[in-house]
This record gives sequence, structure tokens and C-alpha cells, in this order.
Amino acid sequence: MSFTVILVEAMFRMVAFWAFALAALHAARAQETAPALPQETVLLARVKQHMRQLLVRQPNYTCQMSVERSRRRNPKRAFELLDRLRLEVALVDGKELYSWPGARKFDERELRDMVGGTSATGSFALHARAVYFGTTARFHYAGGSEEAGRTVHTWRFDVPQFLSGYKLRVDAGEGAAHQAIVGYHGEIDIDGATLDMMRLSYTADEIPPALGIESTTGAIAYQRLRIGTEDFLLPVSSDLSITDRDGSTNINRTRFHNCRQYAGESALIFDNPPAPASPAVTPVPPPSELPAGLVMETGLEEAVTHPAVTGDPIRLVLERPARMKGRVLLPKGAVVLGRILRSGTLPARMPLTYFTILFERIEAGNYSFEAPLRLDDVLPAQLGASRQMVLDFEPSQRKPLPGHYTIAITGNRPVLRKGLRLVLSVIPSPEASSSRK
Repeated sequence: MSFTVILVEAMFRMVAFWAFALAALHAARAQETAPALPQETVLLARVKQHMRQLLVRQPNYTCQMSVERSRRRNPKRAFELLDRLRLEVALVDGKELYSWPGARKFDERELRDMVGGTSATGSFALHARAVYFGTTARFHYAGGSEEAGRTVHTWRFDVPQFLSGYKLRVDAGEGAAHQAIVGYHGEIDIDGATLDMMRLSYTADEIPPALGIESTTGAIAYQRLRIGTEDFLLPVSSDLSITDRDGSTNINRTRFHNCRQYAGESALIFDNPPAPASPAVTPVPPPSELPAGLVMETGLEEAVTHPAVTGDPIRLVLERPARMKGRVLLPKGAVVLGRILRSGTLPARMPLTYFTILFERIEAGNYSFEAPLRLDDVLPAQLGASRQMVLDFEPSQRKPLPGHYTIAITGNRPVLRKGLRLVLSVIPSPEASSSRK
């Protein structure tokens, strides 16, 4: 029996050998008659392979994200700066996540719910992955050029709507929204020497009229940046332009910087470090949670000037111990951490500037409290002719939002001065708790 098996195996090996030899002979003859692949087709295959390898090797990483949002009402008018945003963005397991700078973790909400207005996701990592992975994008060579002494190859690409994952969404107010998946086309510019992508641009196709958008275009620039001990190809800037059917245009200009490997928590180092921390806090035995009704008189540690950067942190320092029923619950010098959400101006007979603030937590010694806080008063009046008041609505929303408090200033100095006193109080919440830092 074993002999038969050996014979059969030998026969199969012989048949396989002659089949391979004949296939090789046919392939050689076909190669002699078939035309060679175009050079740009071979180059595109190398580019795709190179870029896929780069994208697969990318670690989970995070960068600081600075955004300037501008708008013009019609083509005859100049663009006006609406606001500046500062956030942190991370690529974690193929997903883009966002947080406020210095926050302990990345926010579960969508970016649009954090910042409002015109926003976009995908420029940090997802657009490049959509172009190079899968078979959704169809490429056409557009030629080569010289740029700063290097050869640049350009390919145009298009992604049809039925293969696209590009979503446009327009909020219609009161929680309603119009959205649609659209196709898009664009270009990639490739460094001929390194095969690294230098730029990626895209334009939405056949936008449904119900969205009220006439056109949407974007462009992303890339460079090699050091993360840890290696260099990776990362986005360094992106531009987004959206023109509505009424002729108005919104532009977002984004810069990515201070990139580093993601370590599980968001902890950002600013370009300009904050002032030294306030003097050491005298330790006190903390309660398990801060009771509702606890009042705190605080002073603003650093001035905030309009236009403020959305997302920038602010610090308030307790000017005296916070007591309830004769017991000191928070010592003098404890810190209230908050964040600027917006600043702007309102039409009035006198100049009126507003700052919207979100209070996040209280730190006392080695303890951190995430009790919900309310802004009760601002006192005394700032120096000079200006005065301030607490508004019961957020001007950009025209309705109260939980945890958002707005200070309005009348006068010619649009600034929350250093030392401005804010009176805060703890409001009831079943989730208020303390945790060891």
C-alpha cells in the first residue's frame, strides 16, 4: 500500500512539473507579445503599496488641533473671523476621537456637538485611509511637475456615491438635521523620490438640494513627523470650504501640531505654558461629595481677552475657605477648572462682549471633585466704566444649555480681568462624586 501511494505521489509530481513547465512557456510567449504596462500604472501600484504600509504602521497618536473659522455672507464681501478653536484629536484603533485640551479622556460626543457651527471630521486620518484602502477610488494620472527641486506626480481620483462613506450633515435646529452620503473626486500629489503623499484634495459631487449646500471642498497637507523614535507621515494642516446656495461661504483652517503617541489619557502641553500654579493647598479631609448649596468665592487666575480661543482652559482660585454648617469643605487656594466655550459680541447701544464658560471640576490637594457648578454672580464691577453681568442664556444658542454660563461686559475693554471675582455654587446631581487624583 505504501508503494502505491508513493507511485501516485510521483505521478502527481511529474504531472505538476510538466504543467508548470507548459504554463511558464505560455507565459514567456505571452510576455513577448503583450504590451508592457504604462509607467504611471506601475508607479501608482508602488505608491499604493507604500502608502498602505505607512498607514498600517501608524501608532495610536494624538495632536493638538487649532482651528480658525471664518465666514463671508456673499462673494462681494471679505471673510470675517468667527472664532478660534483649540482641541485635541486622536487616532485610536482606526477611529478619530476629540477632546478639549487637558481633559482627562476623549469625549464620547461628535465634534459638531462639542463646538457647534461648521465642523468636519476625517482630515486627521480617515480621508487618506478611504483613498488607499479598498477599491472605492478610481485613479487617473494627471502628469508630473517640479516643485522645490523635486518631482511631484499627480493623480486624480473619484469615488462614486454608492461606494462612498463621505457624509454631509446640516443641522436644522431643534435637534433636526438633513444629511446625505455623497460621492467625491479629488487629487493626490506624490513626492517622486520618497513616494510619500504631500497633499490630498477632495470635492463633493451631486449634493442633494435639500442640504442647501452648493459646494464643499477640502485640502490636507502631510509631512514626516517624529513620534517616539520613528518618523511617520502625518497631516499638518487642512482647509475646508463650504458654500451655501445663498452665496455665503464658511472656511475652516486647521493646523495639527504637538503630536505624540497616545497613552490612554489626554494631557496637552500648550505652545505657551500657563502661569505657575497657585500656592500649595492646605490639606483638609475631603467629604465623599460636595453638598448642593455650597458657595465658593473665586478669583480668575489669568485674564481672558476677546476674541478668546474656544477650548482654552481657565483657572479660578478660592479666595477663602468654602464652609457649610461650620465645617470647611474646601480650603482657600483650591482650584476650579473651567473652559472657554465661546466669546463674541452682541448688538447694543453700548459695546457688549460675552464669554461663555463651562466649569468642569474642582481640585483640592490630591482630590478632584466633578460636582456640577452654577455661576451665581460676578463682583465687584471691573475697573473703569465697564461692568459685567451674568446672562441666563447663551447668545449663540438663544437658550440655556446645562453647565454653560455667560458673562457679558459693557464698555470698551472686552476682557475678563485677572482677579475678577466669580461666585459659584454646587447644584444637585446624583452623579457628583470625588475621586483620588
